[in-house]
Amino acid sequence: MAESPDNSAGRAASEPLPGAADVVVVGAGAIGLATAYELSLRGVDVVVVERDALGAGTSSGNAGFVVPSHVLPVTEPGMLATAVRGMLRGGGPVTVKASLRLGYLGWLARFLGNCRAAAVAAAAPVLAELGNLSAGLYKRWLGAERIECCYAPNGLLHVYGDARAFAAGRHRAEWEGRFGVPSQVMTPSQAREREPALNDAVAGAVFYPRDAGLDPGRFVSGLASVLKRRGVRLACNTAVLDARMRSGQVRALLTSRGEIRTEQVVLAAGSWTPALAAKCGSRIPIQPAKGYSVTVRMPRRALRQRMLLGEKHVAVAPMGDRLRLSGWFELGRFDRALPKARFAQVEASVRSRLHLDAELVNAERWAGFRPVTPDGLPIIGRAAAPNLAFACGHAMLGLTLAPATGRLTAQTLCGQQPDLDIGPLSPARFQ
Repeated sequence: MAESPDNSAGRAASEPLPGAADVVVVGAGAIGLATAYELSLRGVDVVVVERDALGAGTSSGNAGFVVPSHVLPVTEPGMLATAVRGMLRGGGPVTVKASLRLGYLGWLARFLGNCRAAAVAAAAPVLAELGNLSAGLYKRWLGAERIECCYAPNGLLHVYGDARAFAAGRHRAEWEGRFGVPSQVMTPSQAREREPALNDAVAGAVFYPRDAGLDPGRFVSGLASVLKRRGVRLACNTAVLDARMRSGQVRALLTSRGEIRTEQVVLAAGSWTPALAAKCGSRIPIQPAKGYSVTVRMPRRALRQRMLLGEKHVAVAPMGDRLRLSGWFELGRFDRALPKARFAQVEASVRSRLHLDAELVNAERWAGFRPVTPDGLPIIGRAAAPNLAFACGHAMLGLTLAPATGRLTAQTLCGQQPDLDIGPLSPARFQ
């Protein structure tokens, strides 16, 4: 993983734990750090608490896509059919874990109920607004703070290997176009012109020019360094054990390193947020979806274009002198195992569409968890406890939507009018 530009973020756990703060943000991934950044711009005294080392979570191991084009939620109707095929075949890029736990079954029923066109049509405009706000903020932040993270605004190429998948990709692009997403349908030769490393097993592609990408590990460490310079305190390797409640509000968080008194709390801990919410007297419906990535030295035939291999559900992301391959969506799986078979499947999927070296060098294997809500929309806003807010549930769009989430959350906590209507994102929608 990329290291912080300085060692200040890495030393965060060895520094004394702050005893109090105006706001405690729990979670030092892209969303938690983005929230802390926006709060710091408003002069708020902030402490960020992270259970692991900085950069150990999902924010640093993903494909690094910044994709405002992704306006269709994870509940899109095709997801259900793909998951069923994966289960029938005993494994696939999208699977749903079988379980008889009532909470999980209830969540799954709500999720499947949202896998329909009407629900997707209602969610798409919300994601479109969030994505556009985030895309603009990324350009502003990276320029103003000079965060070096291999940011490349050169679009995203969706590549399809057969006529049926290509037709589905064109249909998806038409759907997205209704929500202001521009795209360009490409022939195989046009796709190979844009990315010469593609092989002949390509039926067509769709190019999304407004998308971008970056190295997520370098972005997280760079933003953490910016926060340190702005006076934000980071407490890494610090687990939240409990909350001290009084009159229905969170008055302090009890951590593995001591107590932090606070006026307001933001839970931005991804798939771990439900357990933390319960300690604060709230409930939110999030299930983890496990994904995998492998990062290797850039092959001799260097790739220049970020790609999503359509029916394979695998992302290909150049990051400077490295190449990251990531995929899989295992809903309901919350373990840290790194099965060799999964990484072999990811690599095989990429080799089926791209020319790669016979052997990939310096492979770094990783697994993480995407926090998924039943309707595919994130949760942003205050909970029943008036001084508790959520910034979570982004599924595969956590990195994409981090700046917008940070801004909307900070505006809410500071009593400002949010740039966007966060009503559809409120945790109250699940009550």
